[in-house]
Amino acid sequence: MNSAPTLDNQQRTLIPRSDVMVIQAGLNEKIQQLIKQVDAIHAERVGMRGGYGFAVGVIGLLLAIGSLVLMWVKFVIGALP
Repeated sequence: MNSAPTLDNQQRTLIPRSDVMVIQAGLNEKIQQLIKQVDAIHAERVGMRGGYGFAVGVIGLLLAIGSLVLMWVKFVIGALP
């Protein structure tokens, strides 16, 4: 068995550890950037849902105040002779 061609082929296809570390660091940086983007999108969507809840609450409060005003007007008009 001649293992020299196999070792020669291996030496040509392997890359140094320092190159692997550089590639890995670059990929980790890209992953961190993507995580930040996903977090920002998620936070924006949560904020939009909160804004809709606030709007519905304000509309409900205005309707309640309007109902109380109408009840008061009806009571005042009903009390007049």
